[in-house]
Amino acid sequence: MKKLLLTFASTVLLASGFAGSAKAAAPEIVELARALSNNPDQIYQYVYNNIQTLPQYGSLKGPLGALLDGKGTSYDQAELMFQLLQQAGYSPSFQFGQVDLTGAQLSNWLGTDTSFNSIAVTTGSGGFSGTINTSGGTVTDATLGWAWIAVPINGTTYIFDPSTKVYNRSTGLSTLATALGYSQSTFLSHAQSGATFGTASVSGLNRTNIRNDMTTYANNLVNYIKTNNPTAKTSDIIGGVSIQQIPSTTILRQTTLPYASGEFDLIISISILTHLSEHSQELLLSELFRTARPGAVLLLTVHGERAMERVINEPKIWEMLAPRERKIAMVSDCWSTRRFAIKLAKNRMRAKASKVMTAIGMVTIAARLLN
Repeated sequence: MKKLLLTFASTVLLASGFAGSAKAAAPEIVELARALSNNPDQIYQYVYNNIQTLPQYGSLKGPLGALLDGKGTSYDQAELMFQLLQQAGYSPSFQFGQVDLTGAQLSNWLGTDTSFNSIAVTTGSGGFSGTINTSGGTVTDATLGWAWIAVPINGTTYIFDPSTKVYNRSTGLSTLATALGYSQSTFLSHAQSGATFGTASVSGLNRTNIRNDMTTYANNLVNYIKTNNPTAKTSDIIGGVSIQQIPSTTILRQTTLPYASGEFDLIISISILTHLSEHSQELLLSELFRTARPGAVLLLTVHGERAMERVINEPKIWEMLAPRERKIAMVSDCWSTRRFAIKLAKNRMRAKASKVMTAIGMVTIAARLLN
């Protein structure tokens, strides 16, 4: 199976229409970032601890929808964390790739057993592509499309995946029917009293009997709870799910992608290197090389010499840049395609540069990892 890793910076996502990136942050998100002290660790903890991951691929609710509903896809959560980090004064980037989840992780997340049918139907209905591996009909692991965030903090780029979580699941009362005083045969007999049945229809169900039975069940349950567990929560009675919380004192910062070495056949990095310091560029390139398989292709974009000339000579572009980026622009070799080609060669990559998007001076470098 061929595997792809795709990374974008926010400036590229503005053009591609990724939900949330092209819009100003909602007031609720602005205020939340302030309430979290503009702290990246607290931002990660908030998204992880409060937003459940929906089993659907792609952007569904967007950042505000995920915040308000307390649920969202991995893309929604990446968008939410992206906007919170932006409001906090950081320069995050979206990361797109695949995650490998064990059968136990999938069962914990989806709330299903580990049979192939259960997991394949749930993930397939959510639009996920990928691979599900089985042994004797039981899922051992699966690879699914995912999104997460990378952000430079004090010169080091850290990776945050708020969507891969551990859940606490409760089954509720095993004796719920007894607590209700419910009997299927009795309930159906009462409901059908006086009803008329056709070949594929039923009419005249006994509403009075149904209402009376429902009232009886409710009263029985209230009395049971008062007698046996007066402090019970809803999840204690009918079951439920909650996120296993990360303690506020825990700081989780990863500097490497959550993938094994030699994982990907194709890696695309668009407008990422151009936003990083020299040190962070070295770290990112090293990690991309580590995760590339022998013979893999790496496509990355850098600012070429023409872009540097435009930055220096065109006031409008110069004013758009942050002070740090202006300093980078003044060092011509930082944007040299030749410099990146040399870096790639040192890491066993055969590189070829080709100019694209020439209006802004962007250059794409295609490189192949030698066997």
